Amino acid sequence: MNTRFKDQWLATSALALAIGCVGIPTGAVAQASISKEANLKTASVRAEQVNVNTADAKQLQQVKGIGPSMAQKIVTARKKGGEFKSAADLSRRVKGLGEKRLARLKANGLLIPTAVLPKPPAPTGPDAGVPKMRK
Repeated sequence: MNTRFKDQWLATSALALAIGCVGIPTGAVAQASISKEANLKTASVRAEQVNVNTADAKQLQQVKGIGPSMAQKIVTARKKGGEFKSAADLSRRVKGLGEKRLARLKANGLLIPTAVLPKPPAPTGPDAGVPKMRK
């Protein structure tokens, strides 16, 4: 039996027994309660995000996958070279943080800023914005 189907069946059965009315359509009710739980879990993950540029070592350790040693490496690298500009910058400056591990840490609540490139200056002059024609 499929695990997801089994979990839904168990939830539906438990709900039907708790209500005491087996004749009501419990599938929709069970699905609603499952989706409500999923929304609560994602909301709690968003609320517990830890910013890599502002957190101290103790706060960084609250993220699943970061221990005392890694937290200290991150804080030391930030003190030495300033704030991290992107995930690539963090990976380059802190030994042991590769692409896969950073993806897991992001999923567990580590907030890493993204690099924002400045816009190039707008062209100026008499023929600004006019494409050049080839001869």
